[in-house]
Amino acid sequence: MPPSIQPLTSALEGQTLKLSCNTSSRSLPADHGLSSYILWQDELNVTIGRPGDKKYVVNAEGQLEIHNLQSSDMGRHVTCASSDRAEGVATPPVSDPSPPYQIRIEGKPSAMNIILTPPLETKIIRIELESLDYTCTANCEPRCTVKWSFKRQGHLIFSPLQLSESHILNLKVTQKDRGTYRCNATNKHGEASREFNLEVYYLNTPVLIVNQTMEVRSIVVMEEDLISLTCLVDAFPAPHIRWNSPNTKELSTKKDYFPAASSGEVLHNNYSMTLSSFQLFSNLF
Repeated sequence: MPPSIQPLTSALEGQTLKLSCNTSSRSLPADHGLSSYILWQDELNVTIGRPGDKKYVVNAEGQLEIHNLQSSDMGRHVTCASSDRAEGVATPPVSDPSPPYQIRIEGKPSAMNIILTPPLETKIIRIELESLDYTCTANCEPRCTVKWSFKRQGHLIFSPLQLSESHILNLKVTQKDRGTYRCNATNKHGEASREFNLEVYYLNTPVLIVNQTMEVRSIVVMEEDLISLTCLVDAFPAPHIRWNSPNTKELSTKKDYFPAASSGEVLHNNYSMTLSSFQLFSNLF
């Protein structure tokens, strides 16, 4: 059977990778006691590890040492074969080559190793109830665990998202989903992440406040009475508030609304516009 290659050290950038060629002789008895001569070749079938080569060194045990691993070594292949050292044999037989061994450099993942599909934008806008779909993968060695986390707008801490598949983000967005989404890739050497900010546009039904009383369905007033009308809207971004009378006559289009106070777990974006001390005349309606 052909030889096989076994790594003896981890393939770390800047370090030395040591490979062993495991062989068994087919030309001599099992108890011959002779050592095998190991031949190493690259993916172009060029012999490597010759005397004077500082990158590829074959040590006294026939192991291949690849010095000062760099990113350019990633994906390269090496093979080994064995030849028995037997006296009186001019051309000793050479084994079949081993299966190729691919160099995969281990290390801490970086943001460049993380792939988001579709391509990432730093700021994403969705209208409420639209879908948000992102798949996160990472090219790591060793393999990375990929998970999504979320920091709600106004909060300081990222929390892991409970998803059916940890690398697939799939949401029907609501206003509470506004915030920062982060894809984390982790292996034994460290972690890296990529993130984006989500803005959710929405417009809730306006609330009418009459004389500081909310949700007034109707009110009886005398002509030339003074009343205060306030339109309160929870929306993002800031809405354009317009007042019309029942006969569709426009009463006001001034942009003099202002943000109102929010409360509760969900951050509301309340805007109000008030027609203060509005004097009613019959010709307006």
